[in-house]
Amino acid sequence: MKELKERIARIRQAFERLSEREQLIVAGGSIGGAFLILLIIALALSSAVGGAEHRVKVKTEQLLQVLQLQGEYQEKKRVHEARLAELKRTRTRLVSMLESTARQHQIGIGQLRPNDSEPNEEGIYETRVDLRAANIPINKLQDFLNSIKKMAGNANVTRMRVTKPYRKETLDVDMTISSLRAK
Repeated sequence: MKELKERIARIRQAFERLSEREQLIVAGGSIGGAFLILLIIALALSSAVGGAEHRVKVKTEQLLQVLQLQGEYQEKKRVHEARLAELKRTRTRLVSMLESTARQHQIGIGQLRPNDSEPNEEGIYETRVDLRAANIPINKLQDFLNSIKKMAGNANVTRMRVTKPYRKETLDVDMTISSLRAK
């Protein structure tokens, strides 16, 4: 502390030895230097504040995107749970629904082979039925396929092979109809 006081005293003595004009130049230079230092500090702070504002803006946009994705996830989760509940409520077997629909459209089914897959962790499994029918008129096949599409339990035709017998106005069909079920 004593050394600092001595240095300040020496600087004061040196300043007093200067002429009035030199003192004015030194004072102006000191004020200019201090102003320059303050300007540099202000620019650095301004840059830091601008960077922080930019980061806040980016984080806000990311947060809005996360909130939007969370809303979409909640909606998809709600739809999934409703779909799962619907699958658990459906107790009608795919084979009986196909037989009923075939009788309704007066289609003679030659062969029905049901096959179930292993259930997943949610208890959902796919049930498939291989169906073979012969001598089906085209309009009845179209009505039958439309009825399958409208069946409860999301029945879908996953494979279909249609052949036309020689010189007949009917079709032979070999198809697989699948549906999801829940245990």
